[in-house]
Amino acid sequence: MNFMENVNDWEQSLVRKGITLIKFWFSITREKQQLRFRLRQESPLKYWKFSPNDAKVIDKWDLITNYKNQMFNKTSTN
Repeated sequence: MNFMENVNDWEQSLVRKGITLIKFWFSITREKQQLRFRLRQESPLKYWKFSPNDAKVIDKWDLITNYKNQMFNKTSTN
């Protein structure tokens, strides 16, 4: 909440200083993420890329998407 309440003012201060601010958000579908996780777990070369944090978020896609949408709604500016 602290981030969402303060980020717009902080970003605007950067723009006032002459900084060109470009924001990117990279996103994939739930299905694609599940496939990536499964392939990592099954691969003898990539198994190490599957972290304990990955395992924790597999079932939290809807919750994370909700927070992502809140962030966009509260922090998007022209």
